[in-house]
Amino acid sequence: MIATNDLWLPDLERYSISLERRYRQKNWSPSSLHVLEKEVCFGFYAIRRLIESSSILDRVSGTHIRVMRYPARPGMPKRPDFGRLMKLYDLFHGERKHLSLRCLCNQFVHSRVFSPFIPVGKELVGIYFGSDESSATELYYLQLVDIVSVFQSVVLNRAVKLRLKMREHPSSMSVDLPSISGRRPSK
Repeated sequence: MIATNDLWLPDLERYSISLERRYRQKNWSPSSLHVLEKEVCFGFYAIRRLIESSSILDRVSGTHIRVMRYPARPGMPKRPDFGRLMKLYDLFHGERKHLSLRCLCNQFVHSRVFSPFIPVGKELVGIYFGSDESSATELYYLQLVDIVSVFQSVVLNRAVKLRLKMREHPSSMSVDLPSISGRRPSK
């Protein structure tokens, strides 16, 4: 196991910056969706490794992240078509749920469902996800701004709550990321 945080943190910072830029992306090819999934899943894998190596302050590793939870519809097939989430999950009857940071990491690292929510002609808003175990009974949703907040919290080793801003010209969303250099308290 790589126990040094100076190998994981630069990647995590790079992923958070790249994910923030996704708010201005309009065209989504299979290749760009592949890169998005890699950035998110590798980012959460890096966080899990940092938690396991005790490289994150307890007040960061012990946080709980609010997600939306959607129940599976009755009769989930053994080999579901996850390209049709509306048929598999009740997306109109979600509820808020808090997941520990470790649990959230595991949901992405072991994801069976990874489905970006990109309204037609719009920017990426969030991601539907579920691990191989949980996806049989429920689906989760997390806004992109919250994923970037989690990544930034770990990079800075303190709680970070980012807010989404609407830009007028061009019409798009963005997040103002905090300055990173020299501001990470050690454990």
